[in-house]
Amino acid sequence: MIKNLGKVYTLILNRNDEILIGTDREKISVYNMITANYWNKFTGHGNGIWSLIINKFDELVSGSGDNTIKIWNMTTGECKKTLREHTNIIYALIINSNDELISGSQDKTIKIWNMTTGVCIRTLIGHNNTARALVINKYNELISGSWDRKIKIWNMTTG
Repeated sequence: MIKNLGKVYTLILNRNDEILIGTDREKISVYNMITANYWNKFTGHGNGIWSLIINKFDELVSGSGDNTIKIWNMTTGECKKTLREHTNIIYALIINSNDELISGSQDKTIKIWNMTTGVCIRTLIGHNNTARALVINKYNELISGSWDRKIKIWNMTTG
């Protein structure tokens, strides 16, 4: 059992079956289920970690209550990029078939990012509350769920 984590907001597994843990603290912790070793590897956010995803380049992507998204080197724990355009907590992250990062935020927006450059390509506006959940269907349409009690289907090319 891992102790003293704080409030756990999100969990994912990496390819080594280690649990990456986002909490109300400003770091991402790693727990190795085989060795039972636990450490804080990814530090640099200024608030809790609400969302985690791993991209095809084996980089960790995190969304935080500090209104930023960070892209991390999984081996070294180094922050490679910080994406800043949201004005509130980033609750949801997903990657589309074009290797673009999509983020949903309490600022009521959804942003589509080029992960290589860190540039926001498009902002989707249409929810009246937090954009909390994101999925992509087989037609490459983005489906978002919000605390406004609505689900929206988006064409990611036209917005």
